[in-house]
Amino acid sequence: MSSLIGSESFLRMARIVKVALPGAAGVALCDGAGEPLQHVVFEKKTKLLSAIRRLTKKRPGWAALSKTKIYGVEGRDLLTTSLSDERKQPIAMLTVLVERDSEKAKVATLVRTVAECVEHEMALDKELKLMTHELTERYEELNLVYHTEDDVSFFRQGQEALQNLTQNCLDYLDVDMAVLLLKGKGVEVLCNRPELQAADSEHVLSQLTEKVYPWLEENGETVVMNDASDPMEFGFLLEGPNKYLCCPIFETSGSVAGMLATVNSHEKRAFANSDRNLVRVMARKVSKIIATNFDALTGLMNRNGYEYYLESAFEQVQETEAKMSLLHINIDQMQLVNDTAGYAAGDAVIRSVAAIIESKKRDVDALCRIGGDEFGVLMPEFLYDDAAEAADRICRAVEESTIEHDGRTHNVTISVGIAVITDAIESVEQLIGVAELACSVAKERGHNRVEAYGPDNTGIIRRSAEMGFVAQIQSALVDDQFELFSQAIESLKPGSHKHHTEILLRLIDESGDLILPAEFIPAAERYQLMPAIDRWVISKALPALADFDRDILLNGTFAINLSGQSLGEDDFLEFVHSQIRKSGVPPECICFEITETAAVANISKASAFMESLGEINCSFSLDDFGAGISSFGYLKNLPADLLKIDGAIVKDIILDEASEAMVIAINEVGHAMKLGTIAEYVEDEAIKSRLKEIGVDYAQGNVIGEPVELEERLRELSDAPKAVAS
Repeated sequence: MSSLIGSESFLRMARIVKVALPGAAGVALCDGAGEPLQHVVFEKKTKLLSAIRRLTKKRPGWAALSKTKIYGVEGRDLLTTSLSDERKQPIAMLTVLVERDSEKAKVATLVRTVAECVEHEMALDKELKLMTHELTERYEELNLVYHTEDDVSFFRQGQEALQNLTQNCLDYLDVDMAVLLLKGKGVEVLCNRPELQAADSEHVLSQLTEKVYPWLEENGETVVMNDASDPMEFGFLLEGPNKYLCCPIFETSGSVAGMLATVNSHEKRAFANSDRNLVRVMARKVSKIIATNFDALTGLMNRNGYEYYLESAFEQVQETEAKMSLLHINIDQMQLVNDTAGYAAGDAVIRSVAAIIESKKRDVDALCRIGGDEFGVLMPEFLYDDAAEAADRICRAVEESTIEHDGRTHNVTISVGIAVITDAIESVEQLIGVAELACSVAKERGHNRVEAYGPDNTGIIRRSAEMGFVAQIQSALVDDQFELFSQAIESLKPGSHKHHTEILLRLIDESGDLILPAEFIPAAERYQLMPAIDRWVISKALPALADFDRDILLNGTFAINLSGQSLGEDDFLEFVHSQIRKSGVPPECICFEITETAAVANISKASAFMESLGEINCSFSLDDFGAGISSFGYLKNLPADLLKIDGAIVKDIILDEASEAMVIAINEVGHAMKLGTIAEYVEDEAIKSRLKEIGVDYAQGNVIGEPVELEERLRELSDAPKAVAS
């Protein structure tokens, strides 16, 4: 029998005995046969062990007694008392050798008290050993499990990680076979002992696949079968004498994605609860790897797998001149479904479309959900015609489908963009980009159609040029590669001496040339870069004005253009307020220009924005007025100060009566609502003269002054003689 308590605990108990019993010569723990297990002597020549053995020889059954007894041995008293476990069963004897003249009753009481302390120590020691064992097992288990990273790329390192994880199950549990099956992902990992026959492995695998897997898919519970011949507890009976432990692997959505199983031959140990716990932990590890690399809603591979397959395909085309096409698929008007039927319906539509695409693609095609309502399909051995035919089949199948959710029917369509991997495509990023561009053009041209990227597709060429501007804009925002220009606005009313200026923006390209807003603003608007541009302009323009003569500032206005995208940002208003406060520029000299269409599209936010800044005396101009579809009806809801008549109308007033009539109408409505009017695109004296006759308040255009750098305009205003404003 091993030691009942640890050596430190026994020594601590012995010290208590020595202090409590000054006449004690030694103390020992003995087993049921009287054999000493642990002992301590307090005097060098004390014959404690000799006394115990003599007692055993003289009274062979002494250690089996449960009462406290005192025996005279070798001129001393050997006091014995039994020790019991937590179930009150005797497990050992505590013996103390004392002087014969000691008070026997007192000694017996003290030894019994010591015995109770030892029993308590033994209980604690046992509990600590159990805890240590459990912690050791848990440490090994955690060390095994967490050796596998959760966020590995399944398509690059993930399959190797799953192979290692399955092998670890085999080795750690010391089983004959470990199997990982992920049917929908095309993953099958089988690890077994070398001595296991191939036929046996195939038999076990077929049983797991045909009987256990379907049950797990339906029930989602762990299967433990230590006797396969038992009655059908799980609704199926496995052939053969093997033992099975099979655990489901779950998708993020809660559906069963696969199975992790361990198998033992009948002569090996049965699977215990600790085995079940470990396999469950390992199954959760597999679930995390799946969640990192597969889409939870559709079960398709996510963008990780998409990019992996594209990189592999790109390399293959370069090395072997293989033919491959890429489809970029987008569900049309998905937001409408979400807004009218809810996001649960939207999810149902996405799942259904994914299933339709899956049913129409070939086995060799790689399908993934890129994100949101977008899918990608890589199609080996297909060029434009084949890919277009396949894309058209998918389009028709989606169009003809009826998707039902929560009692409502949804009919949706898709738009598809095609890109072919050719020598003209220099990178995977470019391939993805042109496929997305082709899809965007398909949506622009009416949805439910297919567009292919090619040199003759003008819509894609235009959009490609826009994407080129996106990179330039992003770089310009970081490196200050914009420049502030300005253009004078002249009063057409006699006697006015106030100056008015619109602050303009130019993009500087790599060669140092200036790019006009008409070229890069469409790209900025399409890719949601306008808020960043507006912030840049405000953060640069206000400090430039702050260094200018305050009296001159107060004798005019400087107009700054704002986009509708900026008005839609919740924190943009506070940003403008903070920039005005920080710069110290008088708010009275700042006029913000907002296009009529942007103001109408965000009318509640535009109105709140204008009212807030109007309270600190900023003014507002509605730009491009007349280009919208319902201009006059919204004027009463917008606290504007000026109407800026759309230049496309102004430039034709001499030759076109309809344009002239529109300018007259806008001017009259503006004045009726106490608003000033500005005509832009005033390119010659004839237009300027006619605008005066109509009664327009201000004119802007090259005949007034061409755009110049803002610094030059400020110098011009500084050098001009000061006059009293009328």
